[in-house]
Amino acid sequence: DTGIEGEKETAAYAFSLRDFQTLDEAIADMQSGATIDTLIAGAKVLVAAGAYDDVPDLESMQPVALEVLMAAKSLRN
Repeated sequence: DTGIEGEKETAAYAFSLRDFQTLDEAIADMQSGATIDTLIAGAKVLVAAGAYDDVPDLESMQPVALEVLMAAKSLRN
């Protein structure tokens, strides 16, 4: 027991990011909220461990991140 709280699905997704996603997969995960949810879960672990004081407002960054991903896709087409 590590004392880290979280769901198996979140951990599995976080570890899957070690394998680079395609651009389409990254867009889909950003649109669904999976990427932001995983980043928030990771940030909560770091706060709980005392590495940081607060979880940043990652949800507010989602629209900009999606815009960047969509711009990258438009450059490919």
